[in-house]
Amino acid sequence: MQQQEIFEQIVQFRRSNRKFDPEINVPNEVIERSLHRAILSPNSSNMQLWEFHWISSPEALQAMVPICLNQSAAKTAKQMVVFVARPDKWKVRQQWHLAQVQKEINAILPNVHNKKRQSNKLVKEWENSKKRYHQLARRVIYH
Repeated sequence: MQQQEIFEQIVQFRRSNRKFDPEINVPNEVIERSLHRAILSPNSSNMQLWEFHWISSPEALQAMVPICLNQSAAKTAKQMVVFVARPDKWKVRQQWHLAQVQKEINAILPNVHNKKRQSNKLVKEWENSKKRYHQLARRVIYH
């Protein structure tokens, strides 16, 4: 079975979990890898106007139960990842993004200027060698 078919099967047959098995533990590495992938999700202008909060302490999990409308999934979860939209962060993220673009441009420009200088130097060297060639040719012809 191809990966595309496997993924399609997973999407088509997924189900929400109403209650978590207390005997099953999800390794931290799985959560970390999933969060890392979520952080890399594409979005408008690369702004990442969200935050992910990984909750694993029993006290914090209990505090989340009423916020999750007392659902049994929230009551039985050993860990939660809370996704929080942060539209208030757009200005800070925009400034960060602009700074990164400017940093990249500044890193490229010296190379462009150096290459232009090197190119100009080569052109001058070629012109000088051409002049020397013509001077030598005149000497040979006239002597």
